[in-house]
Amino acid sequence: MALVLCATARVLVVSVNIKFDVSGERELMREMQQLAAKVGLVNEDFVEYAAGVAQRVLVRNVQPFGLGGKAKELGEKAVWEDLRNAFKIVPNDYRGRDLVTGISEAHNYHQGVRNSKGRVGSVRAFRKNIKYDLFQRYGREVIKRVGSAKGGFSVGLRKYGYKSQQWIRRHQGKSNLRRSINKGRVSLTLDNLAKHSASDYVMGERGLRRVKGQLDKQLRNSLKGKLRRAGIPF
Repeated sequence: MALVLCATARVLVVSVNIKFDVSGERELMREMQQLAAKVGLVNEDFVEYAAGVAQRVLVRNVQPFGLGGKAKELGEKAVWEDLRNAFKIVPNDYRGRDLVTGISEAHNYHQGVRNSKGRVGSVRAFRKNIKYDLFQRYGREVIKRVGSAKGGFSVGLRKYGYKSQQWIRRHQGKSNLRRSINKGRVSLTLDNLAKHSASDYVMGERGLRRVKGQLDKQLRNSLKGKLRRAGIPF
């Protein structure tokens, strides 16, 4: 399997290319294919099964790390913490100065104070005032984006795709799947279109290197587990 980080002219795209074979890893791939053949996974079915395993590993390794509700909670907690660092919450009857008056203004200010990691970091020395109700409304809008970078790897596969939880799956619009066949060899490429997924803090090249080190083991274990459940010796 090959992992590549590529960029288009205008937007960074994290692409994961799942190929039928890999130069330099022929013995490993031969073992994988032999295991897969025993459970009827050949050619494109094998590649799609491998892509499904890769999806699970990729989604788990994108911020917020994990697959379940705990990861969602961590992501939402980070959002609220960031917002409290960016804004100073005041009572709804506040009539003072430096007051954020709407969702659009809150969004523009929030984006302007985020750092290269997409976070606000520590409490800002100067924070714009925002009324409590507006703060809550804006916060609820922001937390809807939690899981968007994970969703970029959640594109639906025909048979063997990893079915992520709804808070990740709702962002499938940020994912893309490309199929190609060259000389009978099938290739699937998963494109994560969420721009911030290209950041090393979220995923990026560093995350892809981490994932690459896990994929072979995860695929082998998954195939062996499938054989074990079917009672097929290996």
